[in-house]
Amino acid sequence: MSKIGDSIKPKKAILPLVIIVVGIIGYLLFYNYTYSNLKIKTDKVNVIEYGTEKYNLKKFIKNSTGKVVSITKTIDTKKVGKQKVNVTLEKYNITRDLSFYVDVVDTVAPVISLKEDTVTITEGDAYDILQNIESVADLVDGSIDYQSNEVVNQDIDSYYYTVNTDLDTNSSGSYQIEVKAVDKSNNISTSTFTVNVEKPQVVYRSYNYAVNPGVNSYSGGIVGTAYALIGSPYVSGGNSPAGFDCSGFVQYVYSVNGVHISRSATTQAYDGVGISLESAQPGDIIVWGYGDGTITHSTLYVGDGMMIHAANPSMGVVLSSVSGWLNGSGTTILYVRRVAA
Repeated sequence: MSKIGDSIKPKKAILPLVIIVVGIIGYLLFYNYTYSNLKIKTDKVNVIEYGTEKYNLKKFIKNSTGKVVSITKTIDTKKVGKQKVNVTLEKYNITRDLSFYVDVVDTVAPVISLKEDTVTITEGDAYDILQNIESVADLVDGSIDYQSNEVVNQDIDSYYYTVNTDLDTNSSGSYQIEVKAVDKSNNISTSTFTVNVEKPQVVYRSYNYAVNPGVNSYSGGIVGTAYALIGSPYVSGGNSPAGFDCSGFVQYVYSVNGVHISRSATTQAYDGVGISLESAQPGDIIVWGYGDGTITHSTLYVGDGMMIHAANPSMGVVLSSVSGWLNGSGTTILYVRRVAA
């Protein structure tokens, strides 16, 4: 016959098991609660400037529900864009791995370096405004190339610089030139310089002047003949309407009017008598060359500061401004000669 105590023993054996199970469940609930509540809070946008060497990633964590025991040590600040930062929080020996993003941004505009703040040229000079730009460079994108206003690529990923083209080198005045640079992040910088276009000052050099040599009796016919030949081709060694070189043209015009002069520019420098440029009359010969006296070209003066000459193979026989040629050809006037009747 069983005793009452025998039925109580199994119940006592169950009690420890219940305690263990309740403890495990309680720990799991506590763990899950603590784990799920381990959180960090940051701003919606966390920004570091491109190229920053010293930074503290912890400063982006505004608050947390646990202790920060580890955080990504470094990010690549030489790479524009979002980068993931890993964070480990700990509380009650419970840890949780979390993350947030830092955006490496480029907000610095390109740097434009100019050679001069003010450039002065002479009216009629050929001038490339790009030659005054030392460099255009960006911290992120490096050297930036020129792109004309007409073909600018408006893609936001493009980077370029442009220059306004309002400069008129044929009209004296002061011109403001603006250089505009855009980097890949669409940061924009501008810089300006001034181009002063001045009216030319005639610089004259000549030799063997004569005093009051008299009026060129052939001027009317010579000028008429010269005008009639405008548009003729340039041919090296030529001295006919089929093609002229500079001195061949001068000799031909004189010969048509019954006057013999020498064939080359070098010898035409000694035909007739020397006069000053200020005394030049239509039909006189202007001889050109370098400052050392080397003769390179001869032309016919036709009045009003103009001359007709066989300029070069690309231009042929043309009407030119004496001052314009003086400033644009790289040569100077060496002689002005009058061949009188």
